[in-house]
Amino acid sequence: MNEKIPILQARNLSRIYEKGEEKVRALDGVDFELYKGEMVAVMGASGSGKSTLLNVLGALDSPTRGGIKINGREAKNYHVEPNATKYRSQNIGFVFQDFNLLKDLTVEDNLALPLILKNMEDEVISQKVEEIIQLVGLDGRQKHRPVELSGGQQQRVAIARALITSPAVLLADEPTGNLDYNTSVEILEPHTQTG
Repeated sequence: MNEKIPILQARNLSRIYEKGEEKVRALDGVDFELYKGEMVAVMGASGSGKSTLLNVLGALDSPTRGGIKINGREAKNYHVEPNATKYRSQNIGFVFQDFNLLKDLTVEDNLALPLILKNMEDEVISQKVEEIIQLVGLDGRQKHRPVELSGGQQQRVAIARALITSPAVLLADEPTGNLDYNTSVEILEPHTQTG
């Protein structure tokens, strides 16, 4: 029997915020496994810990207790710099609710930045940027800055930026909130990028 190894495993993840004597238990013993090709939706009421979970998984926040594994290997101190930056760079794509695009950069520059930080060659960067722009339907918008785009177009850029490095795991906090139904379906369909 060929046993599959999960891409991401969370074990007993907890996050408690303390303010004075008050404790807020945002996460309490979260366990799950994510396998290649799976899409998992985390649902719950506002304030139920969804964004906290994504932030802990993406090393933007640290767990109070518990840990994670990536491809079967324990991610030790993954949430502490400089490990956190390396962990995100090698494993995680993140789509934020508020896009987090760099306002002074064009669409193509926002998309190229993660590849530049990975020291890829200019030729490869140009090819990948063009491919991802086509994938998310932003052809003709390469030279626009975020302020020149609609909310839905900005969200497409944010999704494209998260996908461009072909991360093992894509974490998304309401990734299609500003997109119409057809565009949401098109972008969320599994796709293959050249690598």
